[in-house]
Amino acid sequence: MRTVSVGLLILLFAATTANAAGLGPRKASDLVMITASNTDCPFGGEAIDLRFAADGTTSALVIPAGQALVVQSVQWRTFGIVAYEHIELLLSLQTATGVATAVAGDGSISDSLGGNAGSIQITPGVIVRPGQTLCTTCTSAFSSQTVQCLGTAQGFLTKDK
Repeated sequence: MRTVSVGLLILLFAATTANAAGLGPRKASDLVMITASNTDCPFGGEAIDLRFAADGTTSALVIPAGQALVVQSVQWRTFGIVAYEHIELLLSLQTATGVATAVAGDGSISDSLGGNAGSIQITPGVIVRPGQTLCTTCTSAFSSQTVQCLGTAQGFLTKDK
């Protein structure tokens, strides 16, 4: 009886380990890089919804039914703001029906020319489902004024369970 219990325990551990390590792209075409399309999000901010193809062309991001996009990193930038201004980024998921959810944040000080940039690593990732848009909103920490910021994100498509 003890041998059966130990064997069953080993099988359960192996199955759990395999499932935990299974999240990730299964083939190269699952990898996704998207960037800002200069489209406004429903509740403010800029949509990150333009997908880069392997050949360098771009098209609107479409997440197929039954799948989700797992975003693992985002780079953002602003232009033409006041030098040495603190800018805060809010990364959100928005839908056309009125749902906005904050998923990450970042901040940095602009350079002497008024440029600003940052990068966020998101572990294990933010899940974007069909009907949701990934959005960036940047705000001056000094004036509370919203400034234009553009984002680029990397991740992968996977089956949504």
